[in-house]
Amino acid sequence: MQFSKIANTRFSKIFLLVIGLIISTQIFWNISVRISPREFPEIWETAKFENLQFKIEYPREWLIRELPRGNHGDEEVFLSMGEEIRCLFCVRFGDIGPSVYVAHKSFELPSDVNVPLWGKERAEERSVNGVYEIEKTETIQKDGYRIIVRTYHIKNSLSNELESSADIYVIREEDAFIFSLVVEPKDYEEIYPIFERIALSFDSIR
Repeated sequence: MQFSKIANTRFSKIFLLVIGLIISTQIFWNISVRISPREFPEIWETAKFENLQFKIEYPREWLIRELPRGNHGDEEVFLSMGEEIRCLFCVRFGDIGPSVYVAHKSFELPSDVNVPLWGKERAEERSVNGVYEIEKTETIQKDGYRIIVRTYHIKNSLSNELESSADIYVIREEDAFIFSLVVEPKDYEEIYPIFERIALSFDSIR
């Protein structure tokens, strides 16, 4: 009986020591990740989507996955891509990694009016009280389609403060896409150029 108590005590001490080392390593890792700035990716991959007849480029180190429509509560989002976890055990004090979501919708006659309106409605759904303040809109004409780049502010549901966000609309003859950036406010400036490169790499393969 005495031996059993001593063994249990030693086991408890070893267990607490291991947990302490894990937590210390996690804290050190998170601090180092927060301090080290992101570098613009050098190596990019190409992803093709034959069913919707387009292709895009994305950073090699990012994860990309197709989403069955509707099983995540959104009938229009079919694709997500994001930075691999930059922290040990996926813990960053409640932080989330930057992500790009792509939504698709068919239109009888897509235009510079109804596609941005669709984007506005989607953005308002993410904002407290539907707050949506446009910052800048730019239109780019390409062969066979148009691109609208829009930056705006929405109200965060946790902090209740305005935060920067961005959508890039791709308008083709019969359908349209929205590339949406979802990122922590502190990471917006670093991630936006990567987001823009991804969306502007869109190319039809019809």
